Amino acid sequence: ERFKREAESAAQLMHPHICKIIDFGMIEDHVFLVMPYMARGTLSDRIGGHRSLSPETTASVAAQVATGLDYAHRR
Repeated sequence: ERFKREAESAAQLMHPHICKIIDFGMIEDHVFLVMPYMARGTLSDRIGGHRSLSPETTASVAAQVATGLDYAHRR
């Protein structure tokens, strides 16, 4: 029930720095979220293995995350 409430709330968030939730559900004992395919990959994909991000990219990513979190917390 908590997952459903959280997913419903998250699905209402429309912001360029928050991945949209298209659908969600439960199959047997497994919960799932349906989100769009991100052609550019995830942040984890970008960092990968032993690579690191430049200070400029790190600052840009942090700013994007912060604006998404600020938007979500204001809702």
